[in-house]
Amino acid sequence: MGKKLPSRTLPTPMTAGERAFVEDATASVPQGTKPSGHRAPPPRRTAAVAGRNLVPRADGRAMRRIAAYFTPALAKRLELHCVQTDRDLSAVIVQAVEQHLKAAGH
Repeated sequence: MGKKLPSRTLPTPMTAGERAFVEDATASVPQGTKPSGHRAPPPRRTAAVAGRNLVPRADGRAMRRIAAYFTPALAKRLELHCVQTDRDLSAVIVQAVEQHLKAAGH
């Protein structure tokens, strides 16, 4: 017998709602530009903040990078929300954590 080829799964086609969302989102994007949902390149670290695990943001603030893990379904909902509201993922998460800590009295 010959070598068994690895099994492959085909991607599932988009639903009509997903297809309409993508078409609406890309219809207003000028030719040659990227929609806001695309990731920007990571910010460059400067010598002043690199030693403290801080990342300089475009607005001049130094932010500390922290990893968070989400279920695939929650991550998809969060990413979709950010695209629909044209907001940065980090900004949405920071706002949610600030609201949670304020409600908890911290």
